[in-house]
Amino acid sequence: LTQSCDPNNVIHGCYYQTAYKADGVEVEGSYSWNGLHVTGQITYTDAQVTKNLQGPTPTTLTNQGSGFAPPNTPALTYMFAPYYRWQAWEGGFIVQGQSKANVLSTAPLWAPAQTFVDAFIKYDIRPNIQVALHANNLFNDIGINGHSDQSAPAATLNGTGVITAPGELGRTVSISLTAKF
Repeated sequence: LTQSCDPNNVIHGCYYQTAYKADGVEVEGSYSWNGLHVTGQITYTDAQVTKNLQGPTPTTLTNQGSGFAPPNTPALTYMFAPYYRWQAWEGGFIVQGQSKANVLSTAPLWAPAQTFVDAFIKYDIRPNIQVALHANNLFNDIGINGHSDQSAPAATLNGTGVITAPGELGRTVSISLTAKF
């Protein structure tokens, strides 16, 4: 269920505006061999909006679902994270992504599939002091990390509205020094 709240409506307050049905499977695993460590995850979700029209009161939904995927629910998400540890050095990367995702519950408006790669390298100067270099979104890919404006779906459907969608940050590189006491 997707919940909306109206602070000006003290009688009903919060109510549900979308209901959906979802089936899926998630697999997660890890493997280590000598200095190599690998972690992975994949999730498949088959979801469908079953109710999304408000009935006689804000807390009552009709059974006229759109049949589309719920907002921000990709059918496939995945993550693969290998790293290698050798003496005082450690380095690796993370690949994470998703298939296309619908951004409205009332109509199909798809955000594209996206994949991001992060990388890191660390060095233990001493057992309690470490220096590291991190690069997030290594290839500086453009992506959408959510959808935040469903307040005017009708305006969006006829092409006159604007939908806001926060973007994924571009490449970010950082250096850190960690001391453990």
